[in-house]
Amino acid sequence: MKNHSHSWRGAFLPAIGVLAMLVLAPATPASAADEEMKGWILGLDLALTQPGGFDQEYAIERDPLATPVHGRRHLLDNDAKATTRIMAGYNFGLGLGSLEVSYWGFDNDDSRSDVVSGYVYPTVFGYGYYSSSSPYLASPYGVRTRAKSSIKATSLEVDYSRALDVGDNFTFRWLAGLRSVTFEEEVQFDGSTSVYIYGGYYGAYYATSEISQKRHMDSDAFGIKVGGRGTFGFTRRFSLEGGAALSLLTADIKGNSSQAVSYVDPLSPAASFSFTESNRAEGESGRGQILDLDLRGIWTEGPLSIYLGYSASSWEGLVRDPNPPRSHYFPFAAGRARDSVSFTSFDVGIIYRFGARRLAAP
Repeated sequence: MKNHSHSWRGAFLPAIGVLAMLVLAPATPASAADEEMKGWILGLDLALTQPGGFDQEYAIERDPLATPVHGRRHLLDNDAKATTRIMAGYNFGLGLGSLEVSYWGFDNDDSRSDVVSGYVYPTVFGYGYYSSSSPYLASPYGVRTRAKSSIKATSLEVDYSRALDVGDNFTFRWLAGLRSVTFEEEVQFDGSTSVYIYGGYYGAYYATSEISQKRHMDSDAFGIKVGGRGTFGFTRRFSLEGGAALSLLTADIKGNSSQAVSYVDPLSPAASFSFTESNRAEGESGRGQILDLDLRGIWTEGPLSIYLGYSASSWEGLVRDPNPPRSHYFPFAAGRARDSVSFTSFDVGIIYRFGARRLAAP
């Protein structure tokens, strides 16, 4: 993970200073109505989440018969997925703030199958001991390809927050806490061809070629989270709320890849071959950061709040594969060094305050 140390220092030191001032600052007497309530809080958020920036390339196609010769990158389309966030917490009331624990998870699989012409160079594995010349598939009858991927991400957060009134209708709530996240990605390519061969006395038969490649990475990260939320009340029941939070994390990142290549000629065993190989890499002190932004409209009636909104989360550093595909002799078949991905969502949720009771100020 190159060139992150300076950006980390620039973001980390101001965040610590702001956190210290917020912790020492007392809540204003005219706190928001929530600050006068004491009780348990439960929340459920349902969203349609779109992953972005994954750039899951699995093959390069070259058509040598075209004029001019042209190529095409084959990538997987990452579909949107329904996700859930659950939250539980306790509001201490009287300007003492609240403590909340939340969990979010994303789990999605994508796949694609094609029959393509020309030369197909798989790019999931990349350069290796046997594959320095980038193994490829080609057949006048077409190359059958199938690619699939799996993306999994989770986030567990513990946040403490307090509200500060800025005006009659506007309240700012700062928050600080701890965050633990996991990220896992796997991409697989399977391709095969059949070549018609006329064997003279032995008649016609088919020789087959097959390539299977797989790449997997996972990371576990832990660190601090700081941020704030602003709420503007338009009416007694309806308000608009926006928030931003930055998480600075230390990550343990691992990656591995493998491939199996075979060519089978039924009548020429000497021409047949097969090999397998693997690569792996680890980084125990990787750095990452997550920036969360959201905007929502909230309708509140008694202890119940219902909201509709949009959120975006950018994950940087901890999603960088330590074992990316590489190519020695064919640079066009080398994968890109991805450093960040995103999750954007349309959200609908409810928040309910159980047993909440209004407290009298001392």
